[in-house]
Amino acid sequence: MWITAEEAIEIYARYCKARFGRKAANFTRRRATELRKLGDVEGERIWTAVTCHIEGMSTAPNRGQAPPQAQDRSESRPASA
Repeated sequence: MWITAEEAIEIYARYCKARFGRKAANFTRRRATELRKLGDVEGERIWTAVTCHIEGMSTAPNRGQAPPQAQDRSESRPASA
């Protein structure tokens, strides 16, 4: 199975967020800076995209989840006789 660069960025952003929590964006931003100093333009671009994705996750509540009103309500339905 092949994944796109955008999918890889999203996967790694989710991993970093889970692993580093609130420090995730700082971690990925520092890595992008390190790669820029080494002359790795593509690496910097990818890590910057990961940082942007992490920051977007922080501002998007319920990302990837159904809104509360759209969730399964089968528990609140009366049982059929």
